[in-house]
Amino acid sequence: GPAFPDLSALAGLLELARGSLPPDLQRLLEEALRELLIALRAVLDYSIERLEPGEPPPVPVEDIPIE
Repeated sequence: GPAFPDLSALAGLLELARGSLPPDLQRLLEEALRELLIALRAVLDYSIERLEPGEPPPVPVEDIPIE
């Protein structure tokens, strides 16, 4: 079966709806889906940035006098 069955079902439903809608509503649906995908990409980018390690904290250095 598909790796993501829920997404496959949603994609099938959208394809069915797109085929039965008038052209102007098809265009609006495509624009809405595009905006949804852009928003999803932004959420994923934000989440990935939070998972990436940042710079390590600086190590404290102490001067030791040499006599």
